[in-house]
Amino acid sequence: MSYIIKGFEKQTKKNAGLRACVMGGIVKPKKARKARAKGYKCNREEDRLRPLIVKELRKAGYTVFRLEPFQKGKFGVSDLLVMGKGVSVFLEIKKPGGVQSDSQKEFENLCIECSQHYLIATSPEEAVDIMRVL
Repeated sequence: MSYIIKGFEKQTKKNAGLRACVMGGIVKPKKARKARAKGYKCNREEDRLRPLIVKELRKAGYTVFRLEPFQKGKFGVSDLLVMGKGVSVFLEIKKPGGVQSDSQKEFENLCIECSQHYLIATSPEEAVDIMRVL
């Protein structure tokens, strides 16, 4: 006979021992996970543009790495690193009329000192055109 424990899945071979420990009072049951959010809406224009630009660049044959999640502290790395066809570019995504932050300007100056390409794109077509020119 299987007992239902709140916040715990049905009995299987994998969790039978854990269920026995919970029922015996040795271990507290785990908390139930919250349901995932549905219908994510992009609050920023850049969040809407990023997947479109990545898709177009990959379709054009370039390898794209997203650098934005790896930013720590106040150091502003570009949004994407695009490589392929003998070129590597740090690509910053901005909405039309967007302004760079101070840390992004600092990173751009660092790229210029190191002879690296650092470019700003505002649309998927512009990003592909930039890569073709280089």
